[in-house]
Amino acid sequence: KKYILAAKKGCEEILAAVNTVPKEDQATLYNAQNLLNRRIQDLQIGENLALQTIPMLEMMGYNSKNLVASIHSAFVVTLPVFKEELRRAIQQKRSRLEVDSGVIVNGIEKTRHIRETMQENQKKNLQKLEDIRRKNQ
Repeated sequence: KKYILAAKKGCEEILAAVNTVPKEDQATLYNAQNLLNRRIQDLQIGENLALQTIPMLEMMGYNSKNLVASIHSAFVVTLPVFKEELRRAIQQKRSRLEVDSGVIVNGIEKTRHIRETMQENQKKNLQKLEDIRRKNQ
């Protein structure tokens, strides 16, 4: 705004000075005035663009604040839930492993019992065979 006002004042001063200078220098003053008018237009366009972008920049700032708040709340809410679910999953896995290991231990014990029973039966059968051989001799 200041620069636009200063440039307009410069144009007014040039117009006032045109009549006081010789004809040869008037062309130079008119060229300077044209350049100043172009700069004024450039500054006005820049000012309009700046004024148009202010709401957009404010909206971007507002959206950024909302995004930061959303990310923060997501961390505040999501991380504890994630940790709890991870803890539950680990506990379930441990429970399954305990159950599976119990099944395996039971299977090993049953196998051992079956083997012992078979060995006892084998000994009994060998004893019976020995008894039958003795009777037959």
